[in-house]
Amino acid sequence: MRGFRIGKAFGIPIEVNASWLVIFGLILWSLSAVLFPATLPGQGDALYWLMGLGTTLAFFGSLLLHELSHSLVSRHFGLQVRRIILFIFGGISEATEEMPSAKVEFWVGIAGPLMSVLLGVLSGGLSLLAAGIGNDPLTVVFQWLAIVNIALAVFNMLPGFPLDGGRVLRAAAWQITGSHRRATRIATRGGQIIAGLLLAWAALRFVNGDFLGGVWVGFLGYLLFQAASSSYGDLVIKDALSRVGVADLMSRNVTSLHPEMTVRDAVDSTLSRHAFGGYPVADGHVHGILQANDVKRVPAGEWPRLRVTELMKPLDDTEVLSPQTPVSEALERFNRLGVGRLPVIQDGELVGILSQSDVLRWLEWHPEAAK
Repeated sequence: MRGFRIGKAFGIPIEVNASWLVIFGLILWSLSAVLFPATLPGQGDALYWLMGLGTTLAFFGSLLLHELSHSLVSRHFGLQVRRIILFIFGGISEATEEMPSAKVEFWVGIAGPLMSVLLGVLSGGLSLLAAGIGNDPLTVVFQWLAIVNIALAVFNMLPGFPLDGGRVLRAAAWQITGSHRRATRIATRGGQIIAGLLLAWAALRFVNGDFLGGVWVGFLGYLLFQAASSSYGDLVIKDALSRVGVADLMSRNVTSLHPEMTVRDAVDSTLSRHAFGGYPVADGHVHGILQANDVKRVPAGEWPRLRVTELMKPLDDTEVLSPQTPVSEALERFNRLGVGRLPVIQDGELVGILSQSDVLRWLEWHPEAAK
Protein backbone atom coordinates (compact mmCIF):
# COMPACT_ATOMS: atom_id res chain seq x y z
CA MET A 1 0.00 0.00 0.00
CA ARG A 2 1.43 3.35 -1.04
CA GLY A 3 1.13 6.63 0.81
CA PHE A 4 2.68 10.07 1.12
CA ARG A 5 4.80 10.90 4.13
CA ILE A 6 3.49 13.48 6.58
CA GLY A 7 6.21 13.22 9.22
CA LYS A 8 7.90 10.96 11.75
CA ALA A 9 7.20 9.87 15.31
CA PHE A 10 10.03 8.37 17.38
CA GLY A 11 11.95 8.01 14.11
CA ILE A 12 9.14 5.98 12.48
CA PRO A 13 7.86 7.37 9.15
CA ILE A 14 4.16 8.26 9.16
CA GLU A 15 2.37 7.96 5.82
CA VAL A 16 -1.16 8.60 4.64
CA ASN A 17 -2.79 6.65 1.81
CA ALA A 18 -5.00 8.62 -0.59
CA SER A 19 -8.02 6.59 0.59
CA TRP A 20 -7.62 8.22 4.01
CA LEU A 21 -8.87 11.49 2.53
CA VAL A 22 -12.20 9.79 1.73
CA ILE A 23 -12.89 8.66 5.28
CA PHE A 24 -11.55 11.94 6.70
CA GLY A 25 -14.05 13.90 4.59
CA LEU A 26 -16.88 11.49 5.39
CA ILE A 27 -16.34 11.70 9.16
CA LEU A 28 -15.92 15.47 9.04
CA TRP A 29 -19.19 15.88 7.11
CA SER A 30 -21.19 13.42 9.24
CA LEU A 31 -20.09 15.08 12.47
CA SER A 32 -20.39 18.71 11.32
CA ALA A 33 -23.57 18.47 9.24
CA VAL A 34 -25.50 15.67 10.95
CA LEU A 35 -24.45 14.51 14.42
CA PHE A 36 -23.45 17.71 16.18
CA PRO A 37 -26.44 19.80 14.95
CA ALA A 38 -28.79 17.02 16.11
CA THR A 39 -27.03 16.57 19.48
CA LEU A 40 -26.46 20.26 20.21
CA PRO A 41 -29.19 22.25 18.36
CA GLY A 42 -29.29 26.00 18.09
CA GLN A 43 -25.59 26.63 17.47
CA GLY A 44 -24.08 28.24 14.39
CA ASP A 45 -22.69 26.27 11.43
CA ALA A 46 -19.22 27.68 12.08
CA LEU A 47 -19.16 26.11 15.54
CA TYR A 48 -20.40 22.75 14.20
CA TRP A 49 -17.67 22.63 11.54
CA LEU A 50 -15.02 23.75 14.01
CA MET A 51 -16.11 20.97 16.38
CA GLY A 52 -16.19 18.51 13.50
CA LEU A 53 -12.69 19.39 12.30
CA GLY A 54 -11.21 19.18 15.80
CA THR A 55 -12.97 15.89 16.52
CA THR A 56 -11.93 14.34 13.21
CA LEU A 57 -8.30 15.33 13.74
CA ALA A 58 -8.43 13.98 17.30
CA PHE A 59 -9.91 10.71 16.04
CA PHE A 60 -7.11 10.20 13.53
CA GLY A 61 -4.65 11.18 16.24
CA SER A 62 -6.15 8.33 18.28
CA LEU A 63 -5.64 5.92 15.36
CA LEU A 64 -2.06 7.08 15.05
CA LEU A 65 -1.44 6.49 18.77
CA HIS A 66 -3.04 3.04 18.43
CA GLU A 67 -0.61 2.08 15.65
CA LEU A 68 2.30 3.81 17.34
CA SER A 69 1.71 1.57 20.37
CA HIS A 70 2.15 -1.50 18.16
CA SER A 71 5.31 0.03 16.69
CA LEU A 72 6.96 0.99 19.97
CA VAL A 73 6.28 -2.41 21.53
CA SER A 74 7.73 -4.03 18.39
CA ARG A 75 10.88 -1.94 18.76
CA HIS A 76 11.05 -2.80 22.47
CA PHE A 77 11.41 -6.45 21.43
CA GLY A 78 14.11 -5.63 18.88
CA LEU A 79 11.97 -5.57 15.72
CA GLN A 80 12.45 -2.91 13.07
CA VAL A 81 9.36 -0.92 12.03
CA ARG A 82 9.30 0.26 8.43
CA ARG A 83 6.43 2.75 8.68
CA ILE A 84 2.94 3.52 9.97
CA ILE A 85 0.38 4.13 7.25
CA LEU A 86 -3.16 5.46 7.71
CA PHE A 87 -5.79 4.46 5.17
CA ILE A 88 -9.57 4.29 4.73
CA PHE A 89 -10.13 1.55 7.34
CA GLY A 90 -7.68 2.69 9.99
CA GLY A 91 -3.94 2.12 10.05
CA ILE A 92 -1.14 -0.40 9.80
CA SER A 93 2.16 -0.65 11.63
CA GLU A 94 4.53 -2.40 9.21
CA ALA A 95 7.35 -4.41 10.78
CA THR A 96 10.21 -5.62 8.60
CA GLU A 97 10.17 -9.16 9.97
CA GLU A 98 7.90 -11.82 11.41
CA MET A 99 7.24 -12.07 15.14
CA PRO A 100 9.97 -14.20 16.74
CA SER A 101 7.79 -15.76 19.46
CA ALA A 102 4.26 -16.09 20.80
CA LYS A 103 5.12 -13.75 23.66
CA VAL A 104 6.17 -10.95 21.31
CA GLU A 105 3.12 -11.54 19.11
CA PHE A 106 0.83 -11.23 22.14
CA TRP A 107 2.27 -7.97 23.47
CA VAL A 108 2.53 -6.32 20.05
CA GLY A 109 -1.04 -7.37 19.23
CA ILE A 110 -2.64 -6.19 22.46
CA ALA A 111 -0.75 -2.88 22.69
CA GLY A 112 -3.04 -1.06 20.25
CA PRO A 113 -6.36 -1.98 21.89
CA LEU A 114 -4.94 -1.12 25.32
CA MET A 115 -4.01 2.33 24.00
CA SER A 116 -7.52 2.77 22.56
CA VAL A 117 -9.07 1.83 25.92
CA LEU A 118 -6.79 4.31 27.66
CA LEU A 119 -7.76 7.06 25.20
CA GLY A 120 -11.44 6.16 25.64
CA VAL A 121 -11.23 6.42 29.42
CA LEU A 122 -9.27 9.69 29.16
CA SER A 123 -11.85 11.14 26.74
CA GLY A 124 -14.67 10.04 29.05
CA GLY A 125 -13.01 11.80 31.96
CA LEU A 126 -12.55 14.98 29.92
CA SER A 127 -16.21 14.89 28.90
CA LEU A 128 -17.22 14.79 32.58
CA LEU A 129 -14.86 17.65 33.32
CA ALA A 130 -16.29 19.70 30.42
CA ALA A 131 -19.84 18.95 31.61
CA GLY A 132 -18.89 20.09 35.09
CA ILE A 133 -17.84 23.53 33.85
CA GLY A 134 -20.87 23.79 31.54
CA ASN A 135 -19.03 23.59 28.21
CA ASP A 136 -21.54 21.67 26.11
CA PRO A 137 -19.54 21.59 22.82
CA LEU A 138 -16.48 20.05 24.49
CA THR A 139 -18.71 17.63 26.40
CA VAL A 140 -20.20 16.34 23.15
CA VAL A 141 -16.81 16.12 21.42
CA PHE A 142 -15.16 14.14 24.21
CA GLN A 143 -18.20 11.87 24.60
CA TRP A 144 -17.95 10.94 20.92
CA LEU A 145 -14.19 10.32 21.18
CA ALA A 146 -14.72 8.15 24.27
CA ILE A 147 -17.35 6.00 22.57
CA VAL A 148 -15.38 5.65 19.33
CA ASN A 149 -12.10 4.72 21.02
CA ILE A 150 -13.76 2.05 23.18
CA ALA A 151 -15.61 0.74 20.10
CA LEU A 152 -12.29 0.67 18.20
CA ALA A 153 -10.70 -1.39 20.98
CA VAL A 154 -13.63 -3.83 21.10
CA PHE A 155 -13.73 -4.31 17.32
CA ASN A 156 -9.97 -4.79 17.08
CA MET A 157 -10.06 -7.45 19.79
CA LEU A 158 -12.40 -9.68 17.80
CA PRO A 159 -10.54 -13.02 17.50
CA GLY A 160 -9.77 -13.05 13.79
CA PHE A 161 -6.60 -12.28 11.86
CA PRO A 162 -5.51 -9.67 10.76
CA LEU A 163 -7.34 -7.80 13.57
CA ASP A 164 -5.39 -7.29 16.80
CA GLY A 165 -7.56 -9.89 18.51
CA GLY A 166 -6.55 -12.31 15.78
CA ARG A 167 -2.91 -11.66 16.59
CA VAL A 168 -3.60 -12.36 20.25
CA LEU A 169 -5.44 -15.55 19.22
CA ARG A 170 -2.50 -16.57 17.04
CA ALA A 171 -0.13 -15.97 19.95
CA ALA A 172 -2.23 -18.22 22.21
CA ALA A 173 -2.53 -20.94 19.55
CA TRP A 174 1.20 -20.68 18.84
CA GLN A 175 2.01 -21.08 22.53
CA ILE A 176 -0.28 -24.12 22.81
CA THR A 177 0.55 -25.91 19.54
CA GLY A 178 4.17 -24.83 19.13
CA SER A 179 3.49 -24.25 15.43
CA HIS A 180 3.47 -20.74 13.98
CA ARG A 181 1.90 -21.97 10.75
CA ARG A 182 -0.89 -23.88 12.48
CA ALA A 183 -1.56 -20.92 14.76
CA THR A 184 -1.82 -18.65 11.71
CA ARG A 185 -4.27 -21.07 10.14
CA ILE A 186 -6.47 -20.95 13.25
CA ALA A 187 -6.34 -17.15 13.45
CA THR A 188 -7.11 -16.66 9.75
CA ARG A 189 -10.09 -19.01 10.05
CA GLY A 190 -11.31 -16.76 12.85
CA GLY A 191 -10.93 -13.76 10.54
CA GLN A 192 -12.98 -15.47 7.83
CA ILE A 193 -15.76 -16.29 10.32
CA ILE A 194 -15.90 -12.70 11.57
CA ALA A 195 -15.91 -11.44 7.97
CA GLY A 196 -18.83 -13.78 7.23
CA LEU A 197 -20.75 -12.39 10.20
CA LEU A 198 -20.13 -8.84 9.00
CA LEU A 199 -21.42 -9.74 5.54
CA ALA A 200 -24.54 -11.26 7.10
CA TRP A 201 -25.04 -8.09 9.14
CA ALA A 202 -24.64 -6.02 5.96
CA ALA A 203 -27.34 -8.09 4.26
CA LEU A 204 -29.65 -7.53 7.25
CA ARG A 205 -29.10 -3.77 7.06
CA PHE A 206 -29.97 -3.86 3.36
CA VAL A 207 -33.20 -5.68 4.15
CA ASN A 208 -34.07 -3.07 6.79
CA GLY A 209 -33.53 -0.25 4.28
CA ASP A 210 -30.16 0.99 5.56
CA PHE A 211 -28.43 0.99 2.17
CA LEU A 212 -25.43 3.16 3.07
CA GLY A 213 -24.77 1.28 6.32
CA GLY A 214 -25.10 -2.04 4.49
CA VAL A 215 -22.57 -0.99 1.85
CA TRP A 216 -20.11 0.17 4.49
CA VAL A 217 -20.33 -2.94 6.68
CA GLY A 218 -20.34 -5.22 3.63
CA PHE A 219 -17.22 -3.58 2.21
CA LEU A 220 -15.49 -3.93 5.58
CA GLY A 221 -16.48 -7.61 5.75
CA TYR A 222 -15.24 -8.21 2.21
CA LEU A 223 -11.85 -6.60 2.89
CA LEU A 224 -11.46 -8.52 6.16
CA PHE A 225 -12.27 -11.80 4.39
CA GLN A 226 -9.73 -11.08 1.66
CA ALA A 227 -7.04 -10.12 4.17
CA ALA A 228 -7.69 -13.20 6.34
CA SER A 229 -7.74 -15.53 3.33
CA SER A 230 -4.46 -14.22 1.96
CA SER A 231 -2.58 -14.15 5.29
CA TYR A 232 -2.08 -17.91 5.52
CA GLY A 233 -1.03 -18.17 1.88
CA ASP A 234 1.44 -15.32 2.41
CA LEU A 235 2.94 -17.17 5.36
CA VAL A 236 3.36 -20.38 3.36
CA ILE A 237 5.06 -18.49 0.55
CA LYS A 238 7.34 -16.60 2.96
CA ASP A 239 8.31 -19.85 4.69
CA ALA A 240 9.17 -21.40 1.34
CA LEU A 241 11.10 -18.37 0.09
CA SER A 242 12.97 -17.89 3.37
CA ARG A 243 14.85 -21.11 2.59
CA VAL A 244 15.98 -19.81 -0.81
CA GLY A 245 18.78 -17.28 -1.27
CA VAL A 246 18.93 -14.56 -3.90
CA ALA A 247 22.02 -16.26 -5.39
CA ASP A 248 19.85 -19.29 -6.23
CA LEU A 249 17.42 -17.34 -8.42
CA MET A 250 19.24 -14.24 -9.70
CA SER A 251 20.40 -13.69 -13.27
CA ARG A 252 24.15 -13.21 -13.44
CA ASN A 253 24.24 -11.76 -16.93
CA VAL A 254 23.39 -8.13 -16.13
CA THR A 255 22.81 -5.30 -18.58
CA SER A 256 23.42 -1.98 -16.85
CA LEU A 257 23.23 1.70 -17.84
CA HIS A 258 25.83 4.40 -17.18
CA PRO A 259 24.57 7.32 -15.07
CA GLU A 260 25.65 9.90 -17.67
CA MET A 261 23.73 8.29 -20.54
CA THR A 262 20.82 10.20 -21.97
CA VAL A 263 17.49 8.47 -21.89
CA ARG A 264 17.52 8.54 -25.70
CA ASP A 265 20.82 6.59 -25.78
CA ALA A 266 19.52 4.17 -23.15
CA VAL A 267 16.41 3.48 -25.21
CA ASP A 268 18.33 3.01 -28.48
CA SER A 269 21.15 0.88 -27.06
CA THR A 270 19.33 -1.17 -24.43
CA LEU A 271 15.63 -0.70 -23.66
CA SER A 272 14.47 -1.19 -27.24
CA ARG A 273 16.63 -4.34 -27.63
CA HIS A 274 15.64 -6.21 -24.46
CA ALA A 275 12.34 -7.06 -22.79
CA PHE A 276 13.44 -6.40 -19.21
CA GLY A 277 11.34 -4.18 -17.00
CA GLY A 278 14.28 -2.40 -15.33
CA TYR A 279 18.02 -1.84 -15.63
CA PRO A 280 20.63 -1.03 -12.94
CA VAL A 281 22.27 2.37 -13.28
CA ALA A 282 25.92 1.87 -12.32
CA ASP A 283 29.45 3.16 -12.90
CA GLY A 284 31.21 0.77 -10.54
CA HIS A 285 28.78 1.90 -7.85
CA VAL A 286 25.06 1.16 -8.20
CA HIS A 287 23.04 4.39 -8.08
CA GLY A 288 19.57 3.06 -8.78
CA ILE A 289 17.36 1.27 -11.27
CA LEU A 290 15.70 2.68 -14.39
CA GLN A 291 12.28 1.16 -15.03
CA ALA A 292 10.94 0.91 -18.56
CA ASN A 293 7.48 2.08 -17.46
CA ASP A 294 8.94 5.30 -16.04
CA VAL A 295 10.62 6.01 -19.39
CA LYS A 296 7.40 5.37 -21.31
CA ARG A 297 5.58 7.95 -19.19
CA VAL A 298 7.93 10.68 -20.49
CA PRO A 299 7.31 12.11 -24.02
CA ALA A 300 9.93 10.84 -26.48
CA GLY A 301 10.83 14.42 -27.35
CA GLU A 302 12.25 14.83 -23.82
CA TRP A 303 14.54 11.78 -23.98
CA PRO A 304 17.60 13.46 -25.61
CA ARG A 305 17.95 16.07 -22.85
CA LEU A 306 17.29 13.81 -19.84
CA ARG A 307 19.92 11.69 -18.09
CA VAL A 308 18.97 8.26 -16.83
CA THR A 309 19.75 9.46 -13.29
CA GLU A 310 16.83 11.90 -13.57
CA LEU A 311 14.30 9.11 -14.17
CA MET A 312 15.82 6.24 -12.21
CA LYS A 313 14.61 4.99 -8.83
CA PRO A 314 17.51 5.81 -6.44
CA LEU A 315 18.67 2.90 -4.29
CA ASP A 316 20.81 3.08 -1.16
CA ASP A 317 22.96 0.31 0.28
CA THR A 318 20.09 -0.99 2.43
CA GLU A 319 17.76 -1.40 -0.56
CA VAL A 320 19.95 -3.40 -2.95
CA LEU A 321 20.29 -7.16 -2.50
CA SER A 322 23.20 -9.41 -1.63
CA PRO A 323 23.56 -13.02 -2.83
CA GLN A 324 22.84 -14.20 0.74
CA THR A 325 19.59 -12.22 1.14
CA PRO A 326 16.57 -14.55 1.58
CA VAL A 327 14.21 -14.28 -1.37
CA SER A 328 11.34 -13.63 1.09
CA GLU A 329 13.10 -10.42 2.12
CA ALA A 330 13.72 -9.52 -1.53
CA LEU A 331 10.00 -9.88 -2.21
CA GLU A 332 9.22 -7.44 0.59
CA ARG A 333 11.66 -4.93 -0.90
CA PHE A 334 10.02 -5.23 -4.32
CA ASN A 335 6.67 -4.35 -2.76
CA ARG A 336 8.01 -1.58 -0.55
CA LEU A 337 10.01 0.14 -3.29
CA GLY A 338 7.48 -0.43 -6.06
CA VAL A 339 10.03 -1.97 -8.44
CA GLY A 340 10.08 -5.21 -10.39
CA ARG A 341 13.84 -5.84 -10.36
CA LEU A 342 16.67 -5.19 -7.90
CA PRO A 343 20.45 -5.36 -8.40
CA VAL A 344 22.55 -7.83 -6.42
CA ILE A 345 25.79 -6.47 -4.95
CA GLN A 346 28.75 -8.38 -3.48
CA ASP A 347 31.86 -6.61 -2.17
CA GLY A 348 30.73 -3.43 -3.90
CA GLU A 349 30.43 -5.12 -7.29
CA LEU A 350 27.29 -5.69 -9.38
CA VAL A 351 27.07 -9.50 -9.63
CA GLY A 352 23.46 -10.11 -10.67
CA ILE A 353 19.86 -8.99 -10.74
CA LEU A 354 16.71 -10.52 -9.31
CA SER A 355 13.23 -9.88 -10.74
CA GLN A 356 9.75 -10.66 -9.52
CA SER A 357 9.32 -12.94 -12.53
CA ASP A 358 12.32 -15.00 -11.31
CA VAL A 359 10.52 -15.48 -7.99
CA LEU A 360 7.18 -16.30 -9.60
CA ARG A 361 8.85 -18.83 -11.89
CA TRP A 362 10.37 -20.59 -8.87
CA LEU A 363 6.99 -20.62 -7.08
CA GLU A 364 5.30 -22.23 -10.09
CA TRP A 365 7.62 -25.23 -9.80
CA HIS A 366 7.37 -25.73 -6.03
CA PRO A 367 3.98 -27.24 -5.10
CA GLU A 368 4.03 -26.36 -1.41
CA ALA A 369 4.47 -22.65 -2.13
CA ALA A 370 2.18 -22.61 -5.17
CA LYS A 371 -0.57 -24.14 -3.01
